[in-house]
Amino acid sequence: MHDLPLQDLAAPDGVCYGCGGRNPHGLHVKSRWHADGVHVIAEHLPEAKYCGWPDLVYGGLIAMLVDCHSNWTAMAYHYRAEQREVGSLPRIDCVTGSLGIKYIKPTPLGVPLTLSAKVEGEVGRKTRVICEVYAAGVLTAVGDSMFVRVDTGQLAAAAHGREACGAPRYHQRPTAHECRPMIELKQVTAYQQQTRVFDRLSLHIGYHERVAILGPNGAGKSTLLKLISRELYPVDQPDSSLKLFGNATVNLWDLRSKIGFVSHDLQEDYTPYTSALDVVISGFFGAIGAHGHLQPSAEQVDRARALLVELGLPGDEQRMFQRLSTGQKRRLLLARALVHQPQALILDEPTSGLDMGASLGLLSLLRSFCGAGRAMIITTHHIDEIIPEIDRVVLLSQGQVIADGPKAEILTSARLSALYQTDLQVSEQNGWYRCWHG
Repeated sequence: MHDLPLQDLAAPDGVCYGCGGRNPHGLHVKSRWHADGVHVIAEHLPEAKYCGWPDLVYGGLIAMLVDCHSNWTAMAYHYRAEQREVGSLPRIDCVTGSLGIKYIKPTPLGVPLTLSAKVEGEVGRKTRVICEVYAAGVLTAVGDSMFVRVDTGQLAAAAHGREACGAPRYHQRPTAHECRPMIELKQVTAYQQQTRVFDRLSLHIGYHERVAILGPNGAGKSTLLKLISRELYPVDQPDSSLKLFGNATVNLWDLRSKIGFVSHDLQEDYTPYTSALDVVISGFFGAIGAHGHLQPSAEQVDRARALLVELGLPGDEQRMFQRLSTGQKRRLLLARALVHQPQALILDEPTSGLDMGASLGLLSLLRSFCGAGRAMIITTHHIDEIIPEIDRVVLLSQGQVIADGPKAEILTSARLSALYQTDLQVSEQNGWYRCWHG
């Protein structure tokens, strides 16, 4: 079993108050498998501010520790039941269904706490976890809780579907991460060579959102992605800004670990005489092709091989990129985009150039990766690329947002007829949309 904490393996960018490494105010719970292979343990030294009675730990803190650690215990057991490494894709997520705490005796401050948890009964959609809390070897509390396996992306969308006042989500979009957008364009003007593509464009995309940006050729979709990837920079204006993850200035290495990009252009530009394994490994370095000075670690090679297996390319790691089919190349670039377990996947016309079988296979893969609570942005001019998990659609025309909202409200015959300047009819079945000439 791996020595690293479960949180570092499966959610290195987590913002949970209990265990999120990126939450500067949190408790930073770190859970690990015990050597016995049965228990999951964590250590925590409560700060003095978590005082209930003088020199005693506040009971609410104990409940938070038990909740977070028990949840990770449930997820660890799920991974093991599926014979997978913790953090392998698609990611497993659980939430608290019920939390029970029995306080045995007062817990003293200034003493390291040990949490020891295990699953009681079967590992299923609902999993029961027993968690014991010890202070210097003395049992002080026991948790008996139930954890439910969920799709956290859909959970976040449901939780933020309406404001407290009842206003629709898209009037003012709260986000699942510190109430600020993941991507924020405010009054952005941008050029491609001498052509002005955007004139005062504003657009916000939140953490965990799944968004399709739909528009005809020349609408500005690819330019938007180049702004996000920092291949292109907007015009510097006093009232204009482009922020990624809350920051106007971005470290490109940091950005590459947070956003995975897949595009037809990348596929066309990729060095042809590169092995499939090296294509995936190149994602760790933001490189196109294999280069002698880039030496991957053993962990990075193992991660790349695991992704090849997950994306259906286990026997192709030594095949040259140019000898793969178009569908295999696209899967390979998707694996490359996933090496850092990014917070967001951005795909530019993901099925462009693929035959029907390869297209359906790739879209099925994209659907499976939505379950990790990851944000996803798809740019396309084909509505059949918009998978059912996409919640929001933005219509882009001549560099302007002409409609933005829930998918069912945007993908209508009237709106798409106006967007493409032709009479179109739209139908929906099981979350998939189709369009034909009216």
